Amino acid sequence: MRIKFLIIVLFLISIVLPAYSAELACDLDGSGDISSSDVAIFAAWLQTRKSTDKAIVQARARAFISTVVVARLPVASDKLVDSSADLDSKDLAFLAGYLQTRKSSDFALVEARAKSILGVAISLSKLPGAPVGDSTIPLVITGIQTDSGL
Repeated sequence: MRIKFLIIVLFLISIVLPAYSAELACDLDGSGDISSSDVAIFAAWLQTRKSTDKAIVQARARAFISTVVVARLPVASDKLVDSSADLDSKDLAFLAGYLQTRKSSDFALVEARAKSILGVAISLSKLPGAPVGDSTIPLVITGIQTDSGL
């Protein structure tokens, strides 16, 4: 009886747990993973002069991948490079380089790939897919808030 109860509790936790996860840097399609759709959305956003209209960006991204859906537009927390103040083609190069290196966690490898795309050496400050922003885990459950800047 206890085993059945434990299994049911674990199942219910697994259903609720995704609702309490942090956003991922550069996960623009909301899939919870970094993919070519995210590259298409980022590129489309840059090509539309950083439009704030998701429909415009999605229409442009569909020129690259016909089924892409824009969940959100790039924001400051998606910044992958420290060397520039705003999101730009350097961040796009790192995003593409990350995928082309099979999502390597080796900063030097991703930086080398981005350098081959851009032709300029730049430093990576975080990898695509890194959790960003405040955690959405309710404070009343944990008593701890993450990424508060304190």
